[in-house]
Amino acid sequence: MPSLLPSDVLDRALMLGLSNELCGELGLGWNRRLQMFASMLDAPDPPEGVARMGARYRYNQADARVAGERTAQQIAALATQLKAQHARGRPFFVGETLTALDLYWVAFMNLIDLLPPAQCPVAEAIRPMFALHDETIRAALDPVLIAHRDRVFQAYFRQPMEL
Repeated sequence: MPSLLPSDVLDRALMLGLSNELCGELGLGWNRRLQMFASMLDAPDPPEGVARMGARYRYNQADARVAGERTAQQIAALATQLKAQHARGRPFFVGETLTALDLYWVAFMNLIDLLPPAQCPVAEAIRPMFALHDETIRAALDPVLIAHRDRVFQAYFRQPMEL
């Protein structure tokens, strides 16, 4: 199996840094979860499971308020990187081959634009939690990122995907 980390040190550092913007503390996944749980955690008596999740992500209203702007900036950075790669004739986020970042993008993109049930089965009762209501994020979501998600999903993921 080929490595999902670039062998070039600068490409590897870039890939790890961009991966942190998706997966790390205050990354896209973190910020979207803050948004997803905000209304329930700000209520007087949040559900126990949601309260546990909020504690895990150190939920606070200040971070929740800026989560959309942070996410929009992260998405814009990824779009800029992918467009630069396309200008070089490269179809992936970093380097010339598939990396972990491309796979992370497919998974984390579900927090912005959940794949249809046939591709990503999620209980109908919780699908609405994944809905994107933040116009700042929606405006930052460049079609190149959606196309990349779809291409990588089709080529490299088992269908249906499991979250």
